[in-house]
Amino acid sequence: MGNIAAGVSTSGPPFKTPGRVGDSPLPGCGLYADNKAGAAAATGQGDIMMRYCPSYEVVRLMREGLAVQDACDRVVFDMKEQHGEPFEVAIIALNMKGEFGASSLIKGWKDAVTNKEYDGFPYAVWRVGQTPAVLTRKCL
Repeated sequence: MGNIAAGVSTSGPPFKTPGRVGDSPLPGCGLYADNKAGAAAATGQGDIMMRYCPSYEVVRLMREGLAVQDACDRVVFDMKEQHGEPFEVAIIALNMKGEFGASSLIKGWKDAVTNKEYDGFPYAVWRVGQTPAVLTRKCL
């Protein structure tokens, strides 16, 4: 097998607590990759997410043998239970076999460009030789 990587982007200064770096570039929070298990990326309310290292947790669970979707769901569910109040988080992950999963507490999303509304968290999947697909994962 080859190498795997994770990449993320940030929403920038408008949603950050003054003086905070942000969760996106922090390994384990916004992204994490491990050539033995796979990779994960997370988005949402960074000030909350930094407390849980969700990307690392998903990859750790995959390394321990959990299926990708089950690992994503477990981490989001655990964060929801521990935090105790609603917040935004979404995680996508891919294992070394090419299997993917996603989980979220996002109930719906509207694309600002197309005005298309999604019931849950939309994410894109693309495989070489196939047309990219937008999938949706319902809120846990």
